[in-house]
Amino acid sequence: MSETATCPSAGVPDDELVILPNDSFDGSDYTYEEVGIDEEFESEGDVESEDLEATLHSLQKLSFLLGKGQKSVAVPEVRRQREVLDDFVRNFCMTYNLHKTLEVFEVEWFDAKEKGRVIDSKLIMVPDEYSRSLQLTNILKRLQDQLEQQSVVAQCRAEMLEKFRKERNLHRMHHNRIAQEKNKLVNVIKVEKAELFTEDNPLSPTYKGPKYGKNSMTPVSKPDPLISACKINPFHEARISVTDVRGYTLKNTFRGHNMSVSNVVIHPKKPLVVTASDDGTWRMWGLPAGDLIMTGEGHKDWVSGLDFHPKGMHLASTSGDCTVKLWSFEKSRCIHTFADHTQAVWSVSYHTSGDVLASSSLDHTSRLWDLFSMKCRGTLRGHVDSVNSITWQLYSSILCTSSSDKTVSLWDARSALCVQTFYGHKASCNHACFDNKGYMIASVDADGIAKLWDVRKVAEYATINVGPQSANRCCFDPSGLIIAIASNDQRIKCFQIDLEVVPVSELRGHEDAVQAVQFDPKGNFLVSGSSDSTFRVWGSFESKSKAGRAENPESSNDYPC
Repeated sequence: MSETATCPSAGVPDDELVILPNDSFDGSDYTYEEVGIDEEFESEGDVESEDLEATLHSLQKLSFLLGKGQKSVAVPEVRRQREVLDDFVRNFCMTYNLHKTLEVFEVEWFDAKEKGRVIDSKLIMVPDEYSRSLQLTNILKRLQDQLEQQSVVAQCRAEMLEKFRKERNLHRMHHNRIAQEKNKLVNVIKVEKAELFTEDNPLSPTYKGPKYGKNSMTPVSKPDPLISACKINPFHEARISVTDVRGYTLKNTFRGHNMSVSNVVIHPKKPLVVTASDDGTWRMWGLPAGDLIMTGEGHKDWVSGLDFHPKGMHLASTSGDCTVKLWSFEKSRCIHTFADHTQAVWSVSYHTSGDVLASSSLDHTSRLWDLFSMKCRGTLRGHVDSVNSITWQLYSSILCTSSSDKTVSLWDARSALCVQTFYGHKASCNHACFDNKGYMIASVDADGIAKLWDVRKVAEYATINVGPQSANRCCFDPSGLIIAIASNDQRIKCFQIDLEVVPVSELRGHEDAVQAVQFDPKGNFLVSGSSDSTFRVWGSFESKSKAGRAENPESSNDYPC
């Protein structure tokens, strides 16, 4: 029995199997050649496809390397066809629920088409104005949104610009201050150098010793009043009773000007009041009767600032004619005019010594006037807007100014340099004043905000809101614990300063804005001036604490009652 070899094949029937004898399958008569599977089944079309794919891949890679990136894919575009006439009518009726009208239209429309009165090829297209209007509406809304966004951005940029402008002004002010200090030091060095090489200086290399046998007179220079008058303030130790403004009432009303009363000042030793007016004059009145004593005419424009000489023999006035005038009561005339300011002058103040005068102006500067040489002693530069008020700290060389640049500044008159600036007001500062002790500053602004500043701590002490009308002027009573504020709402508002600020009285009676207010040196009464062309006296002349009068260091003469 011969042996057979079978090749198993799954799924193939037995009758299809080929049986080979063993002796015929020795492999010696055949030559084998290895053939790859891909080569065996590879067709001509497959080769061409692979070549095309390789070429496209190479081109895509080259395009990417050249910066063109992947090839763009075409985005299908949707075009809107305009409505035909009948579709427009149908859509219109469906939009507004005109079903009966639509039924009638359908009947008549199809009847006309059956009878040949309507040919589809001749139907006109409805103008696409409605779609165009909708598109334009959307574009307009989008542009309005963009405009609002840009407005917000512009507002933010404007706020940033204002902030940068303030910072620029601040740095510019500091730069000017440093430049002034530098120039002053340079001048001092020049003077010291010149004195060093004079023949009379023992340290000079050309000094030949004193000359004997010759009579010579050495001029004695007058001491600087800003230095000699600086002494201990007597108000620091004085006991002055608090003014009882709760009992103040309107005592007298005097109408002596044709226009608004812009300022009032009280004589330091006598019952006299001087008023300044927009009619270009100042007038002196006797109290309590209100007799007209003197009228000052000479200014060519409104009169704004007034101040008495500490001894009461002279008066200084400022005006819109850019001048500062000195008036002598003894000679009953103007004795000198300072005209160095380039714009209107708002305020004036005498130093405690009476030898130096300070004025503030719309030209952004304040000036110091030497009353011996009648020349400008120095100019205070630093504010970037109108300087609305100026006042001295008693028995010192320190000045306080308020400005429309929303700041209150302290200056050393000896060097004409700013030593401190108070920030906090958000509107133009109309006025600022010291209390008698010099420890506190009060300032008011155009928003009706009054601020109290602690000079020793160099910080804000309190804020008083008397708005929304503008606060025009403020003043302390002799004790420094009561502050009166003149307001545009025709009222005078009084507050007591303690651990906190407490309102104590409100004086009503003026018929227009109150422009000025001033306590008398003893706190017996208060005088106010208004745009209603009147000045009014508030308080009581009959009774006042004798201790309060006697302990006021600057009150040497009693007012007659």
